[in-house]
Amino acid sequence: MRNLVWSLVAVVVVTAGCGQEQRNNGFDPNLKVYRHAMDQSPSSIDPVQASNVYANHVVLNAYDTLFAFKYLARPYEVKPNLAVDFPDISDDLLEYRIRIKEGVH
Repeated sequence: MRNLVWSLVAVVVVTAGCGQEQRNNGFDPNLKVYRHAMDQSPSSIDPVQASNVYANHVVLNAYDTLFAFKYLARPYEVKPNLAVDFPDISDDLLEYRIRIKEGVH
């Protein structure tokens, strides 16, 4: 009888935990969230201040660059990443205009 009671309690607890909706805590439910387990907390998420492995890991995943390398091309080539195209450079070489892809915040 005792085993039956504990079995029923276990079934009730398991089934009660399965039906809960995920809480969004006031955030947009369509928001993309990056989660990663680490041994320590990052020292800073500022790219200039990132001084350890944990901070660098977060910075690399949180920030993106205007241009990137095509690593499979030999010799390496640069390609636009967040930029629409390569910069428009003024005739006096003092002004660089880089257009950013639409939808990038």
